Amino acid sequence: MVIGIVALLISIVLTRATLPMLLRMLEDAGLVRPNYAGKPVPLGAGMIFTLIPLASWALGLVGGGVYVTLFPAGWNEPVREWLEAFDLPTHSLWAAFFLVGVMGFLGLMDDLLGSRANSGFRGHFRALLRERKLTTGAVKALGGGIAALLVSVLLAGNIWELLLDALVIALSANFINLLDLRPGRAVKWFLLWGLIILAFEVNWVPMALLLPWLGTVLIYFRYDLEGMAMMGDAGSNVLGGLLGLAAVLGLSIWGRVVTAALLLLLHVYTEKYSLTETFERVALLRYFDELGRPDVARRRRA
Repeated sequence: MVIGIVALLISIVLTRATLPMLLRMLEDAGLVRPNYAGKPVPLGAGMIFTLIPLASWALGLVGGGVYVTLFPAGWNEPVREWLEAFDLPTHSLWAAFFLVGVMGFLGLMDDLLGSRANSGFRGHFRALLRERKLTTGAVKALGGGIAALLVSVLLAGNIWELLLDALVIALSANFINLLDLRPGRAVKWFLLWGLIILAFEVNWVPMALLLPWLGTVLIYFRYDLEGMAMMGDAGSNVLGGLLGLAAVLGLSIWGRVVTAALLLLLHVYTEKYSLTETFERVALLRYFDELGRPDVARRRRA
C-alpha cells in the first residue's frame, strides 16, 4: 500500500507534466478524429493510462527498494517490516502489468487501423466467419480474451474460476469501450464501477494496485470531459480490463458470478439497443451522463 501511494503521487505529477505534450504529439502525427459533435479531437490519448502508471509503479518500486537498502538494517527494521507487510503480492502486480500492456497495445492498434464498418461482437465475428475478413475489432476481442485467460491462469485456483475470471476481465474491458461515445462518460463509469467493486472487496489488494491509474485518470478526466481529448480504445480497454482485474482479485466467488452475469446481460442488451439512446431516455442516466459537460451547460444557457 505504501509503495502504491508513492506511485499514485508520482503518476499525478507525471500526468500533469506529460499529458499536454502527448496531445500535441497526437495532433502533429495526424491522429485527430471528429468527436460526436464533429469537433476534431486528438484520438488515442488513453495510451497515457499505459505509459504513466507503469512508469510510476517502476519508479515507486525502485525508490522503495533503494530506500530500504540504503538505511542500516538495525534501526530501519521496523520500517522494513512495515513495507513488507503492506506490499502487493508479486503475481497480482505482474498480472496487472501484463494485462495493461496487452490491452493498451490492442486498443491503440484499433485506434490507428480500425474501421467502423463492423461493430459489436456479432459484427466483427460475422465478418471473420462468413466473409473471411479480419477486422481490428476481431483481433482486439480475440487478443483480449487470450490475455484475460493468461492472467486468470496466474490468479485462479481451479478451471472453473479460471473461466469465470477470464470472462469478467474480457467483458469488463469491452464494456468500458462501449461506453466511450460521449465526453467523460467512460471515466465516470470507471470511477463509479470502481467504487462499487471496492465496496464489496474482501481484501485491500485491488485498491493498492489501482492507485497509480487513479492518479492518471483524475488528471485526464478534465481533458476528456471538456472534449479536448478522446481516450479511444487505447484507454477504454485498459480501464475496463483493470476493473475486471479488480473484481477478480477482490470479490468473492459469488461476487464474480454476479458481475459476470450483469456484464453478459449488458452485452446482450447492447447488441440490440444503443446505450446512448438509453441514457437519453432515462432521466437519472441522462443527468449523470451530462454532469459537468461544458457543451451541455452552454446549450442549456442558450
